[in-house]
Amino acid sequence: MRIQSVDALKGLAILGILFLNIYHLAVMDMGYSPFAQPPISDEIIEVLNLYFFEGRFVSLFSLLFGVGLMIQFQALQTKGLDVENIMQSRLNWLLVLGVLHGCFVFIGDILVTYALCALYLCRYLADSTVQLFKRSAQYLLIGAVISIVFAFIADDTPLRYSEEFITRYQTLHSSYLEQVLLQFVYTGLAVLMVPVLSLWCIGGIMLFGMALYKSQFFQTGLSTRVLVMLLCIMLSVSSIDAWFRSQGLLSSHLSIFSGLAGALMYAHCIIYLVNRGSAFCRVLIPVGKMSLTLYLAQSVFFALVFRVWWTDLALDYSRLDYLYWVVGFSLLQIVFANVYFIFFKQGPAEWSWRKLYAKPKVLLE
Repeated sequence: MRIQSVDALKGLAILGILFLNIYHLAVMDMGYSPFAQPPISDEIIEVLNLYFFEGRFVSLFSLLFGVGLMIQFQALQTKGLDVENIMQSRLNWLLVLGVLHGCFVFIGDILVTYALCALYLCRYLADSTVQLFKRSAQYLLIGAVISIVFAFIADDTPLRYSEEFITRYQTLHSSYLEQVLLQFVYTGLAVLMVPVLSLWCIGGIMLFGMALYKSQFFQTGLSTRVLVMLLCIMLSVSSIDAWFRSQGLLSSHLSIFSGLAGALMYAHCIIYLVNRGSAFCRVLIPVGKMSLTLYLAQSVFFALVFRVWWTDLALDYSRLDYLYWVVGFSLLQIVFANVYFIFFKQGPAEWSWRKLYAKPKVLLE
């Protein structure tokens, strides 16, 4: 049985993650290169990203991935099926999809990291709610220490129109082979970063999601007291993050912690709205039910836009220009998903993934 609040949250997460992914879809490893004299719109959008977007939707997605693992685990147990082999097959195929996506389409792929973290964390699915919360806290504490170390790495993103920027931009956009080689390197780095950092930060959030699911959080939400505490954490860590950035340091690893607080606040709001039959959430639910399809569609579409069809487009783009694309494409995805589920029951990528990992007995169920 599907949980409407979980589907609505997946929809929110997949739309929100594009607000940050689009920079790397356009200019790959450089992401958004700042102007020497940035327009006021850039400064406003950067502050909004820092406090309301960055880390929030990755954390929300990680949380929901943990929830998905627990739902799958309990469903397979209830049906008396081979839990270990089916879940391993499911994650192995996700890993294959992630490698292909990361190497040939999007340098910022998250599927590889999620699959590898989940393959390790499956051993904890039978733990109690209290054990999962404790283990999550341990993982996140280790991740916080490592993230603080990484936060002191200097940010080497070149200024817009600098010689380094132009050289790197032209090199990447002149040859698909150059793009693929770079994407192979970054996919390899993503694998290497799993035991170093990702398992502790992202894995810790996945464990937290498992615990929240078992505690009935997705039916009830949070108390006002907890919400206020989370708001204080989110604003405090985001402000520290902003200070690091002002010093020219790469602080993005810290955003996952303010992001977790923000993700929980967003989750509470969606749960509240779902429980009251919100029309906004009813629109988000179909988006969430095909989140894998839409995640891949975002990557393919914007890779074509910025790296095949109009290769010079991002040279002069401000954050506001990117925002127009994101808002327009998000509306398109919402309309597409809602129309699609009038005729079909499952997204094409979700259907294909299930076909690959599920045995005939599972499909009959």
